[in-house]
Amino acid sequence: MNVTNQIAKLKRYADKLWSKAIRKRDKECLCCKKPYYEVTLAAHHWFAQKARSLRLRWDLRNGASLCYFCHMVLVHRCAVYVIMRPLFNTIITRLGLRGVELEQMEHDAKTLWDPTLKEMEQIVKELERCQ
Repeated sequence: MNVTNQIAKLKRYADKLWSKAIRKRDKECLCCKKPYYEVTLAAHHWFAQKARSLRLRWDLRNGASLCYFCHMVLVHRCAVYVIMRPLFNTIITRLGLRGVELEQMEHDAKTLWDPTLKEMEQIVKELERCQ
């Protein structure tokens, strides 16, 4: 298998590990507060995973667990400030993020980065530790 295919395979695996780690960490929908045993949770990226940069794609600070309704209807279809801002504030508080950290994340989201094979292997190792 060539390096490009290896990296692609690791990216898919890292996506699954990231999603599982987010859902394990939150244990509930952070929007409606329904627990994991009542709803199916999905992991949502604050900074889009398909943005110019992949730097935040597997960053656990860039995720929130949401039930299907909140994820698809409230966040992706409606995406109104009245809903999104309190939800974003919940995440910031829960993760203990500070202004400088958020500014760095916003910067990283706009910075081009495509991980090497070695970097992807390291990302996967870190995500596997969260399982």
